[in-house]
Amino acid sequence: LQRVGEAIKAFEWWTVDELDEGQVFESLEHNGVSFAPPYEPHGVKMLYDGNPVTLTTEQEEVATYYAAIPDDGPQLSLSGGQREIFQKNFFADFRKVLGPK
Repeated sequence: LQRVGEAIKAFEWWTVDELDEGQVFESLEHNGVSFAPPYEPHGVKMLYDGNPVTLTTEQEEVATYYAAIPDDGPQLSLSGGQREIFQKNFFADFRKVLGPK
């Protein structure tokens, strides 16, 4: 409880004057650009029509990204109609990465 009390003292949002209409904040703190570490391939083959396919590092990275998306996440959620749009757009881009093979 002591930590909660200290956190509340840190910023008492309810005592701050309201901002002018259209103004969202008074200041912005930027800590710089953050880059993900380079992708490290794992070498797991993708199954296509039941046959294992060896992917390039770039292809594997894209496939791994898709495989990691949770079914109940916003991209693949069954509600809201986003699933079909995301899958259409993703696989259009994935086909470009896969090339004409």
